[in-house]
Amino acid sequence: MNKYEEYIEGFLETNNVKEKEIFINHIKKMEKIEKFITEWSDKEVDKLIKSTNSISMNAINKYLQYTRSFYQYVCNQEGVIPKKITLTKSYEYYINYEKFGDVLLDKKAYEWLKGEMVYSTFEGDFNFRDKVMIELAWEGLTSEEIKNLKTSEKDIEFINDEKVILHLSKRDVTINNAEIVYDIKQAIQQDKYYIPESLYKKEQWRNLKPSTHLIKPVVTRQSDNECVSNPSQLIRNVFKKMDIGIVPGIDLENVSLEDIKRSSIINAFMSGMDIPEVKEKYGKKTECDIYWLQNIAQTLKGK
Repeated sequence: MNKYEEYIEGFLETNNVKEKEIFINHIKKMEKIEKFITEWSDKEVDKLIKSTNSISMNAINKYLQYTRSFYQYVCNQEGVIPKKITLTKSYEYYINYEKFGDVLLDKKAYEWLKGEMVYSTFEGDFNFRDKVMIELAWEGLTSEEIKNLKTSEKDIEFINDEKVILHLSKRDVTINNAEIVYDIKQAIQQDKYYIPESLYKKEQWRNLKPSTHLIKPVVTRQSDNECVSNPSQLIRNVFKKMDIGIVPGIDLENVSLEDIKRSSIINAFMSGMDIPEVKEKYGKKTECDIYWLQNIAQTLKGK
C-alpha cells in the first residue's frame, strides 16, 4: 500500500469510517490504478468501481463515497484543487451479475438452509442462534439490527406462540410465524453451542456468553464483548465450517445476511408485492436499489 499509505491514518482520524477493513481493501484496489488519485478523471473512477465486483446498488454507492472522500482528502493534503469526479454509467453497469447470482437464494433454498442450522444431539437441539440470524435476515432485518437486538421485552415482545413484535431502533417488525417465534425463544434460552464432528475435529461444545443480546457470541479468551461484532461475517464462518454439501448454483461460503435479505426482497416482488409494500416490510428509506431489484425479480419470474 505504498502509494497511499501515508494518507490512510490521517483520513481515518478525520472521517467517520465504520468499516475500516472494507475501506482499506478499497484503497488496495486504488493502488492498482496507475495514475495517482489527484490526477484522476471519471475514467479512473469507472475502472475502480467496476473492479469492486459489487452485487448491490448500496455497495456501489458506498465505494463511490469512499473514493470521493479520499480523493478530496488527498487533494487537500497535496494542495491540489479537487474536481468533481463521478461515474459515467448507471449503477447497473458496475454490478457483477455472475457473483450476484452465486449468492441469490430462492424460497426453497432458504427453507433448506435454515433447516440445516440446528443440530439434534443427545442433549437436545442446539444452535438456534444461527437459524434465527437467517430467519431474521429473510424477514427484512439488517445485520446491524440483528446485532443490536436484545432479549428484553423492550426489544422482543412475544404476543403469543405465533406472533412476535421486534422493536428495533427505528422501526417495529411484526412476525407472524410460529416456527420463528419458537426459534427465538430457544435462542434466548440456550447457553451452549454445538460443533459437530468433522474430518479434522471431534464434536465439541462451546459456552455462549451470558448476554442481554439475542445473538450471543461464543466464549473465547480473545474477547469479552457480550455481543457479536459482525453477524454477517459470523454466519459466513458458520457456512464455511458446515459439512452440508453443495447447493446447486449457490456459493454458500460467500452468502451473507445482506444477501439473504436481498434474496427475500426479490422473492417478495416475485410473489406479487409492490414497491410501497416492500419499502414498508424491509425498512427501506430510499429507493436506491428497489426498482433494480424489482426488475431482477421480473426477469427471474419470466424465466
